[in-house]
Amino acid sequence: MPPANAMDLPFQRYMLGRFGKRDEAPCPLLDEIPVETIAGFVEALGLLFEHGALPTMPGTTSLQEKATLRELGYSKLVGGAGSCDFTDIVSGYRVATGIICPKEPIAALGFIKDAPALFSRGRKELLAFLCDRLGLALGYPVHDLWRSEYIDIDQCAAEVRMPVRDVIKEIRANGWSGLCYPWADRLFVPVDVHWQLQQIAK
Repeated sequence: MPPANAMDLPFQRYMLGRFGKRDEAPCPLLDEIPVETIAGFVEALGLLFEHGALPTMPGTTSLQEKATLRELGYSKLVGGAGSCDFTDIVSGYRVATGIICPKEPIAALGFIKDAPALFSRGRKELLAFLCDRLGLALGYPVHDLWRSEYIDIDQCAAEVRMPVRDVIKEIRANGWSGLCYPWADRLFVPVDVHWQLQQIAK
């Protein structure tokens, strides 16, 4: 099998290796997912780093633009944790939307939007990597891209049909204060604590 041409771009080399056309160029975060989903995922990741986390992500048109975004997304994965830093993306999203802590699943907010690789099987290492990097940027642990980890205490109080002061009283009485996440003048409640509060309110 001929070695990869030095003129080939890194993502092109990786894909040629996956198709058996060149020597393999391993990328553990992508090796675990089906080859047909890879291009769409790294393109979505490249779009995220190119434009930020917009509520509505712009579409890509030309083949050259798609190729450029795929190379960018791929570089963030092979560059390791330090390269895949979502801090500026999260900060920009908060400024643009006023949303401090997502009340919807992170994946629905444009952080990693329309990325088919995330729906495929055998992607635990990739998801763990993205959750870790997003958690560091958001300032609280992320265990699942598909659900919110925290909700605003006002929303929590409304859903359990209790005044905010009573919610805070229950949180303190049950020793859950350390699990909640304060941000500026807001308090965010973990979804599992929210569930416990719902049981108390019944």
